[in-house]
Amino acid sequence: MVDAELRRATAADLPAIDRLVDEAYRKYVDRIGRRPAPMDADYAAMLGNANVWVLSSPAGLQGALVTHAMGDHRLPTWR
Repeated sequence: MVDAELRRATAADLPAIDRLVDEAYRKYVDRIGRRPAPMDADYAAMLGNANVWVLSSPAGLQGALVTHAMGDHRLPTWR
């Protein structure tokens, strides 16, 4: 991806993160009979206590990842 940037998310990214998560997980609601946890995560709260990363490009946000520091490694997680 040309001109893509991996960076920490900001509050301004929250609407796009919600859109990405909805697009990624909406298809699973009927399959598993409930909303997957990432769809109900509080990303605004995670900005302060987790590492929320986004992949951005001139076309907008292309992806999001939440990690938590766990000693000598990072754990991707949805809380």
